[in-house]
Amino acid sequence: MKKIVLTGIVIGGIIAANAQQAQTPGKSMDPKAHAAKQTEKMALAIGLNESSKAKVYDINYNSAQKMAGIREKHKGDKKGMAHDRLKLKSEKDCQLRSVLTAEQYDKWIDVKLKQKKHARNKKRAKHQRHHGTEPISPLPGK
Repeated sequence: MKKIVLTGIVIGGIIAANAQQAQTPGKSMDPKAHAAKQTEKMALAIGLNESSKAKVYDINYNSAQKMAGIREKHKGDKKGMAHDRLKLKSEKDCQLRSVLTAEQYDKWIDVKLKQKKHARNKKRAKHQRHHGTEPISPLPGK
């Protein structure tokens, strides 16, 4: 009886792990799906017209393809990957700046900053839940 219960628990754990892994966003998306999702997010956030939307999709698609290449090139090398990601980000920003109006670009930068702040707060809250303490901040007041 104990073996049957243990087997059931192990199988349940494996199924739960696979389900959780399948729900991880962004990691396994192909470049087309990633570009489409990013473009829709931008269109809703900053109000793109159809012409701008097509140009932004092309920029996002090219960027997603390059990012897939960077991930493949730097498997396990986080420093090298970080350097190439920053280079790609600056290229993408230059391209977006040429397509978007100044107002749209500024609004998109604000959206990205809010997302970054939200992610940072979420990470801190997770740290607190697991450790029961406030994480040590490298800067006072942060």
